[in-house]
Amino acid sequence: VSNTERLNVVLSGEVDVAIAAITVTAQRQRIASFSQPYYLDGTGFATLPAAGLPLDTLESVAVLASLLSDLDLNDAAIAVYSAVDEGPWWVRGQVNLALLAYELDRTEDAIAITQSLIDETGDTSADLFLADFLRGAGRCEEALPLYLSASQRQPEDFRPFFLGGLCTEQTQGWEVAEPYYLEALELAPNDAQLLNHVGYNWIVLDRRVEEGFAMVEQAASLEPENGSILDSLGWGYFKRGRLEDAVYWLEKAIELSPSNPTITWHLGDAYASVGRTLEARFQWQRALELDPDDAIAAILERRLELGLEAGPADLE
Repeated sequence: VSNTERLNVVLSGEVDVAIAAITVTAQRQRIASFSQPYYLDGTGFATLPAAGLPLDTLESVAVLASLLSDLDLNDAAIAVYSAVDEGPWWVRGQVNLALLAYELDRTEDAIAITQSLIDETGDTSADLFLADFLRGAGRCEEALPLYLSASQRQPEDFRPFFLGGLCTEQTQGWEVAEPYYLEALELAPNDAQLLNHVGYNWIVLDRRVEEGFAMVEQAASLEPENGSILDSLGWGYFKRGRLEDAVYWLEKAIELSPSNPTITWHLGDAYASVGRTLEARFQWQRALELDPDDAIAAILERRLELGLEAGPADLE
């Protein structure tokens, strides 16, 4: 076992003791017991605490797994969740295990864990998690029926409508998806993410622009530190011809989300519109380097070759 894996194998129970050259930190001392260094290089012994950790409640399991994950001991965190036996905490433990796998970009593992949970228990409360994981894997055709089923079981919950709308938009386009969003807005008129998504698209699609702008203004007041929402606000000002306001809000957006290619592209367009050509070209080039999707990349390449005036004005 490599030196970097030795704490993992102790915490997972594979061995009782390990000799390793690792840093003893306050966080690590909460989950393992360390001897005093017996070499000058700081090598010490690491074992599970003598009294053990209470793993009979989800709270203690979640705390331990979270600590391990924060330390990038992800395999050990997964082992902790996996060690939860059948019992009152097992279902939630499996959900948390799937969420951790998803956070680690192990999307197929998250899908398999959640599908197995549903198959074993018949518990439909996990359907939304499964649908989210499937959507994250680009499998919207499979996710959409789960969202629709959840919306029928929980008609007061806006999330199945909103997330089902996202899947419908991806597979069938805005026109088909819009009714889902409107249903979601009826249930959650103050959800910032929902307001931003609908408002931004109305602005980009050049329909209900004033209403869309009011929605992104409301979203920005709810989440003023969200770069994507401030981008929508800045782009709304840009579309309305208020160019200095557009520059102001897009600069604030880029400060919050400096690696977002869409915001970077928008800022380039705003700079070009106020005569700041060199800065505009810098932002367009930078946006290209941030791995945008193909449609945005095509716009950026055209901007760099022919300038803003050559169009298109936005995604089509």
